[in-house]
Amino acid sequence: MTVKQNQNRPLGPENLPESVFSEKKKKGLRAFAFYEAAALFVLLFGRIYTHFGYGVTSVFMDFAFLFPLGGGLLYLVFSLLPPSFYPCRSASRLLAYSLAAFTLDFLIRGILEIAGAFSDAEIAMLIAGGLFALAALTVYLVPFFRKGNGENGAGSMRSDRAESRR
Repeated sequence: MTVKQNQNRPLGPENLPESVFSEKKKKGLRAFAFYEAAALFVLLFGRIYTHFGYGVTSVFMDFAFLFPLGGGLLYLVFSLLPPSFYPCRSASRLLAYSLAAFTLDFLIRGILEIAGAFSDAEIAMLIAGGLFALAALTVYLVPFFRKGNGENGAGSMRSDRAESRR
């Protein structure tokens, strides 16, 4: 391959060697981009909603974007770590559910605060988000405490089951 051929290829993770970006790192970077876009959407939604709130603001509405932002940064950290530390699909989905529940809880609280109302639904969303976060943490950490100290990584439950059947 000549230098000219390298210059004609567009930049991006799909054109780099496999040693640079494993499949799990690509997934982590895609999740990072998704969560950052979600954080930007929630931030813009909060600003627009507050703008039409006749000067009434809400701290909850202002800070609702922090949950998807934190989720994106968490996936960025996962993409920088070795692939064995990337969470399995169950842990990723539970984490997404918890971030969605916390974000919606803050948005609902902000909307109700601007409207001057109160609801018990916001407490239920907070509890659901906490339970999903606890479940995600449990599913993520269980393989590390299995026999062999999780030598196959966080997503190794299937490989551990396959080895035990042999």
